[in-house]
Amino acid sequence: MNKTSENIIRIVASKAEYRVAPFFVTPSMGKNKKYKTGQENLTETELKKQTLKIDPEESYPVKHNMVLDLSIEQDKIMYNFLVTKDDIIAASKKDVVPGVHHFYFEDKEVEAKMDVAKADLEYEAETLIRKMSSVEAEDFARMLGEPVKSMRPVQVQAALKKKARLNPQLIIDALQDKDKDYKIMLNRLVDADVIAKKDGGKYYNGAELIGINEFYAVQFLKDKKNVDLVNQWMQLIASQEVAE
Repeated sequence: MNKTSENIIRIVASKAEYRVAPFFVTPSMGKNKKYKTGQENLTETELKKQTLKIDPEESYPVKHNMVLDLSIEQDKIMYNFLVTKDDIIAASKKDVVPGVHHFYFEDKEVEAKMDVAKADLEYEAETLIRKMSSVEAEDFARMLGEPVKSMRPVQVQAALKKKARLNPQLIIDALQDKDKDYKIMLNRLVDADVIAKKDGGKYYNGAELIGINEFYAVQFLKDKKNVDLVNQWMQLIASQEVAE
């Protein structure tokens, strides 16, 4: 739910097509066989005192930028009814389900807090990236799927910072991944053509399948019985890098 001030509620269209003409809603039948009007639990005496009665057979318009003042009784009654239309009006912008909700209740305070939280995450992610050496940044970008072979260091940094802006949590989570070093190793081995990634993401050492996906390939690298082979692979990469 979104309040632009203490008593003001604004309804915002989540799709452009609902920003022009009003959309009409009618009360729905609840599981208790009562129409959901926001007044269904009132006694007859209480209902008679209401300045507006929501009629189950009536349709009520909902419009983009429609404002309800909860200090006005009729607006509060209408709001209590519209809250029941949660299949059409989402509780907030973040709760909007595309293809389901046509509108949402605006909540500037909650949205502002979300913007601040995202900005904080972006700053944290970019700070972590700035602390990386060029080699660390290249390894990390490779792990995230960037084609670092064809990229200069400044392009690697730019790609990582773009990811940090678009999805800072992805950067933070990836850096905290307990298997990060093994995933970096795996992608270095693939990039150096020591092992191959093919057939929809399977990993091969020659004709030998070592992992049907990244998870199982990492387990292969972690397996102590493969330590000598893995060491040989890493030495091969080191010799290639020296030759370059």
